Amino acid sequence: MITFLVALTAVFMPKVHPVYGPQHIHQQAIETRFEVIKKKHPARQAMVLDSTDAYWTAALEEVDKSPDEISAQANREAHLGVYLPKLIRGNPREKLLALTFDDGPHPIFTEKLLALLKQLDVKASFFVVGKMVERNPQLLKEIAADGHLVGNHTFSHVTLTKIPLNEVRAEYEACNDIVENTIGQRMRFCRPPGGDYDRQVVKAATEQGLTTVLWTDDPGDYASPGTHVIEMKTLSRMSNGGIILLHDGIQQTLDVLPQIIQYARAHGYRFVTVDELMNSLVPTMRYHPLHPVSAPLPDKPDTSAAPVLTHSIPPNRSKIDFIKKPA
Repeated sequence: MITFLVALTAVFMPKVHPVYGPQHIHQQAIETRFEVIKKKHPARQAMVLDSTDAYWTAALEEVDKSPDEISAQANREAHLGVYLPKLIRGNPREKLLALTFDDGPHPIFTEKLLALLKQLDVKASFFVVGKMVERNPQLLKEIAADGHLVGNHTFSHVTLTKIPLNEVRAEYEACNDIVENTIGQRMRFCRPPGGDYDRQVVKAATEQGLTTVLWTDDPGDYASPGTHVIEMKTLSRMSNGGIILLHDGIQQTLDVLPQIIQYARAHGYRFVTVDELMNSLVPTMRYHPLHPVSAPLPDKPDTSAAPVLTHSIPPNRSKIDFIKKPA
C-alpha cells in the first residue's frame, strides 16, 4: 500500500527543475553587471544563476534595519572590541545633518528632487544603484553637476549578507565602474541595501576603497506611509551628527522635504554631505587612525542584552570572524 502511494505521488506531484539563464528573476541584472565589469576586466567569466540557489532567493528579499537595530549591532561590536570601519553618525557635538537618498536615479523623481534641493540650497548624498545608473546615466550626471555626493548602493540592490563574498565584491565593483564611466568620479562611500552588513560585507567595501555608511534616522518613506508620518518620524530622531535615510523616487518624500529642512534649520542644524560629516569626527572619535568609522566610542559601552542577529550562511561564505580593535 505504501509503495502504491509513493508511486502515485511521483506521478501526480509536479517535478521541480532548476531554472537557468534569463528565466531567473535576477539574471538580467547579473548579465548587465558582468558587462560593466568586463570592460575593465576582459578575462572575467560570466555567472549563470540557478533559481534553486537558496542564497539568491534570500538575497532578493527586502531587508530594512531600523536605527535602533543598527545602533545595537554597533554597540555589540564596540563591547567586543570589534573594528569594522563604517560611519553611523558624525560629531555629536556639532549640529550637522546629512540628507541621504537611496535607490535612484529615477526618471522624473530625481529631476524633481534635484530642483527642490537647489531651491532649498541643500547639498545631499545620493546612494545610487548601478542598474538604475545604466538606465538613466544623464540623471547621474545632473546629480554630480549640482554638487551632490554620489555613493555606491550596489549594482543590483540585493541583501549582501545573503550572497557569497565574491558576489558582494562584484556588486560594489560594478556600481563603482559604471559610475566612474558615467561621471568620471571614483566613489568613496557605500551603503549596503537595508543596512544589513557583517564583516564580509564591510571587507568587500574597503577593498573597493569604500567606507560603509549607515543611518541614525529612518522614517520608512519607501513605504509611502503618509507625509505626516514621514515628517514626525524624521523630526523625532533628529540629532547632532545625524544621517537621515530617505529614498529617491517617493512623491511623499518630495512633498514633505521642505518642512523637514525648514524645521531643522530653525533649530540650528546645518545640512552637509556624508564626506563633510565624516570630516567632523575628531581623532578620538575613531576606532582606527587610518579609517573613518562609526560614531564616537561611548564613554561606557552598552552592556545591555541585545538579540543576536543571525542568518543562514550561504555557500562560499565563512562565519563572521571579527577584526579586533587595535590596542
